[in-house]
Amino acid sequence: MEAEDIIEILAVLRNPGGVRPIFMGGWGVDALLTRQTRRHDDLDLIVLGYDGKRATDALAWIGFKPVHRPDASPTNFAVCDDIGRMVDLHVAEDGMYGGVSVWAEQRRGNVAGVPVICLSRSAQITLHKVYPMRLKDELDMDLLNK
Repeated sequence: MEAEDIIEILAVLRNPGGVRPIFMGGWGVDALLTRQTRRHDDLDLIVLGYDGKRATDALAWIGFKPVHRPDASPTNFAVCDDIGRMVDLHVAEDGMYGGVSVWAEQRRGNVAGVPVICLSRSAQITLHKVYPMRLKDELDMDLLNK
């Protein structure tokens, strides 16, 4: 996904969707660093519990449909459009996701000059530890540790 894709998705989520997503994963690292460091296959976003349905409804307006995955759950699922853009939605119930308070760990970042909210460096590192790291994840962590 390119930065232009991210900006389009963000615009639809914010208005008319009324959703305030929090960037995590690869784009979250790049947003925190305020520059794109690599190519990304998807966009990982945290949304607060009450925004989960609003987010999927808003993304449906621009052609995103649910992806059936064996690891999908009500708090972790993906949507994809016909050109292959994928958004992984992580729903934070009660402001918590993966043991991280998304309220306390929000930071300002940007994607292609557009201000976004992303997770802090420490929260990004904590959440990357909950699954087996791939090479791109290790590279992301190296960037955050510099």
